[in-house]
Amino acid sequence: MSMNQKEIFSHHRLLTALGRKHPNQYVALAGRRVLAYGRKQSDVLKKVSKMQLAKQEVLGLYYLPGRKRHLYLLKCRHY
Repeated sequence: MSMNQKEIFSHHRLLTALGRKHPNQYVALAGRRVLAYGRKQSDVLKKVSKMQLAKQEVLGLYYLPGRKRHLYLLKCRHY
């Protein structure tokens, strides 16, 4: 499933806002829904692995750096 430009911009705005709220942390997203966040990548993945995700849902794991740094998509997995 590809995203159009409007969806990409909306997703980026969400990640930027999360980066201000939770700087220097990892966040797991399913669509626009925040599943878990934390300081350690392994802790976030453990929290998400315990959840039941719907079929065809895309899970993204992002690193939210401090101000004026780039966002990083670490993993993207289809369920």
